Amino acid sequence: MAKGLNLLTFMVVCLNVVNSSSAVSSVPSSAELVPPPNPYAPKSFWPEGHGIYCQQNTEAPGPVATDKLVVDLVKFEQPGFTPTGTILSAPFKDGKSVFWGTNGLVIYKGITSKNSLNVVIANKQTLNYNRATGYWVMDKDNVAYFMDTKAREIIALSSAAPDVPESPIILLRKFKVPALFWGRWPNVFLGMKLLYDGNLVFATRQGSIGVLSRDFKKFTYKKLNEQISNSFAVDEKMNFYVTSKSTLYKFHWTGSSIEERWQVPINGSGSTPTLIGSDNGDRLIAITDKSSPMNLVLIWRDEIPSNWRGLANLDKRIAAAEPITFGQQNTEDIVPTENSLLAFGYGLAVSKWSGFFPALKMMKPGVEKFEWLPKEQKLVVRWVNKNIYIPNSMMGLSQSSNLIYAVGLRRERLRNFWTLEAFSWTTGKSSFYKTLGFGSNRVFNNIGSGIQIGPNRQIITMSPLGVFQVRPEN
Repeated sequence: MAKGLNLLTFMVVCLNVVNSSSAVSSVPSSAELVPPPNPYAPKSFWPEGHGIYCQQNTEAPGPVATDKLVVDLVKFEQPGFTPTGTILSAPFKDGKSVFWGTNGLVIYKGITSKNSLNVVIANKQTLNYNRATGYWVMDKDNVAYFMDTKAREIIALSSAAPDVPESPIILLRKFKVPALFWGRWPNVFLGMKLLYDGNLVFATRQGSIGVLSRDFKKFTYKKLNEQISNSFAVDEKMNFYVTSKSTLYKFHWTGSSIEERWQVPINGSGSTPTLIGSDNGDRLIAITDKSSPMNLVLIWRDEIPSNWRGLANLDKRIAAAEPITFGQQNTEDIVPTENSLLAFGYGLAVSKWSGFFPALKMMKPGVEKFEWLPKEQKLVVRWVNKNIYIPNSMMGLSQSSNLIYAVGLRRERLRNFWTLEAFSWTTGKSSFYKTLGFGSNRVFNNIGSGIQIGPNRQIITMSPLGVFQVRPEN
């Protein structure tokens, strides 16, 4: 959208980590910028896919450089497709936590503790599910809701013994969406979120949006006239934000119907919208678009401020559109990302995208952090790290450890190896990395899956081939 490049990006000389001239810390101390938890979600450190507001951060501490780290890995017998991350339950009495997930073909629940990782697989014959797709949710009662594209169904799963983490997975109920909602083939479920009144909201590629009660007794839907490009974000005011190939929509759930509040033209987007700000400040939506190079675009969520004059040649609701260059003058190797942004306060970080199956000999490192300045009403670059290579993993942030975590890739002595990368949210400087396995071992390629930080400082993620966690040795 914005054609001019941000000159702050090039006012740098450091070969490793580039910092802007402003020394102001971008880690807010005010709790007013922390999104309110959903009362119907699990009371855990990671209660939603992408995290609350799709910010991908938590107050939970993560591992640090002085820890001796251990990698726990459980492989699937049935490899799958693109994973969609995990959601953590509240801790059980024995200190264990349960997280659910799917690789498309397998639905599972993982049991994580201070010193172990186990997995229980849902029996496909017993539960009669086909292909679980899209982002899914878990509620405060540890009921997991998945979307089965092949069967056109929403399924609710739980544990046979609710107080026993390792107990078998059971089917509670199913809901088959109407043919009019589904529309023509090919179609696929994309994403599901838990509204702040406890209802489920979900969307399909062909532009259908549905709201379903958790007991599956009430269902309402709305259809767009275009395809939806990704999952979406919800806020505590019953609003949700959906992107198509050319438009970002704001919808509102009234309790009985879905109403459109506004729409803004965008140049496409591969990222799930991320919400930042609060009632005591600027409330914005952040996406990356599909310009060349891509832009970080901020959009006013509610009423446009009366003192906002707008940006030249853009819709007035757009608050910022800054090129993401990773400190490069030549941006030919930068392609639009398929990952959501990492956010905390008014800070936003994005890593360079290399595809789900990156070429191991063509590494494209780069992570860039921006910050919205409310008083100046502008978006600035805070730092660029030109060395860390995150091919496709979403990033996760520990607020208390002030560290960003992601699955990375390194190359030494002509060999590639997968890593857990940890680097500073404030400065972008690398803190440490942990070797996971050699580059040829695809079990550690989490191909766009999220990073979750657990109650025992462990990092949890998954790939189509398995689930793994990195934890401090006890």
